[in-house]
Amino acid sequence: MPSTPSPAFPVYRNIPRPPADLLARFAPLGTADVADSLPPEAQLDQGLKPLWPGARMIGPAITALNRPGDTLMLHYAVDACQPGDVLVIASDGPGHCALWGKMVTISAQARGAAGALVDGLARDAAAVRESGFPVWARGLTPRGGTRSGPGTLNQPILCGETPIYPGDVIFADDDGVLVIPRHRLEDVLEAGLRRLAAEEKLLPALRAGASTFALLGLDKAAREAGLEEQPGLP
Repeated sequence: MPSTPSPAFPVYRNIPRPPADLLARFAPLGTADVADSLPPEAQLDQGLKPLWPGARMIGPAITALNRPGDTLMLHYAVDACQPGDVLVIASDGPGHCALWGKMVTISAQARGAAGALVDGLARDAAAVRESGFPVWARGLTPRGGTRSGPGTLNQPILCGETPIYPGDVIFADDDGVLVIPRHRLEDVLEAGLRRLAAEEKLLPALRAGASTFALLGLDKAAREAGLEEQPGLP
């Protein structure tokens, strides 16, 4: 009996999702608290910016790959998303149309999505800001696209040069965007909580006027770097 050929454009609705209570424990943390426990490639490039200041999102990635100039898979992803998901939208080549806008913002927000990461352009910026729905994109355009496909849903994609797998956790705030592999989630969380606790212990001294140089014991690092204090300028 002949084997069934693999689909040219596979579509999967279901992704692995971490427990909601585990993601809730990230609430006191920012991306800066966990970035140092991840490899540099876990940080997406700084060309991805939030459409409004103060935006924040964390959740498992629904990955949609669109044909350039097309948004069929974006709409497919919104239809497949579940509460807490982050929609990660990309295209397989350069395009000049928006990959995100007002209609999908309203729909995704109503369905409980945590936010959207758009490796491309968005539009309806004012409506997105007013909605309070977190969206990161590379820029803005008023131009729309077609909705004819093809594409893929919940297959590994590249966002910039960073691979993102369905179910990877996307964590984003004003400082940037991180992708956390599912198997690293708990140890990244614990490392972030330890860092936060260590910094909070230093805050009273800093507010009293102590320097970070003294509190962090950087005199040793200065000596090892070959620095020598002099009595004054010649």
